[in-house]
Amino acid sequence: LMKNGKMETGFFNFTYKPLRNEEGEIYGILNMALDVTEMVESKNLLKERERHFRLMTDLMPEKVINTNANGEAIYFNQNWLDYTGMNSEQLKKQNWETFVHPDDEDNFREKWHHSLNTGSGFDMEVRLRNSEGNYLWHLCRAEAVKGENGEVKMWIGTNTEIQRLKEEEKRKEDFLKMVSHELKT
Repeated sequence: LMKNGKMETGFFNFTYKPLRNEEGEIYGILNMALDVTEMVESKNLLKERERHFRLMTDLMPEKVINTNANGEAIYFNQNWLDYTGMNSEQLKKQNWETFVHPDDEDNFREKWHHSLNTGSGFDMEVRLRNSEGNYLWHLCRAEAVKGENGEVKMWIGTNTEIQRLKEEEKRKEDFLKMVSHELKT
């Protein structure tokens, strides 16, 4: 349409209704147009931002999760899906907490539920099961996204694999034990 002397693209919802006389015969058509340009542009911007967010999280080496305020998963990035060998819907149904090693489970649940109840950050080293059934060490962190009144709206969590660091830590520990034993000997 021409607006203020220049051509602009717009989006409109059109409604056509027949106009009938007293005998029920159509004598005209009522055409109504509603300008929805702003709504369409907002939706397109939102879709573009969501696409950008997903691309950004999929390129991260961490496993990124987004949950609602109650800790129920909303989104998993591609690294989570690759690690578990599941698609997003399967992973949501199974519940991501079931991937925690049985020995870490009680402590994990206690700390996670404390964070859910208080809105305080979550930070813990835990072993997570991969698609092959192996448990690898991860540094799990989650932060609450809060509304204007301080209520938790959702959680954003990252799980960084630290298996190599743990193995290196163990080698150093074993080496120091051996050196200590040799020195004593």
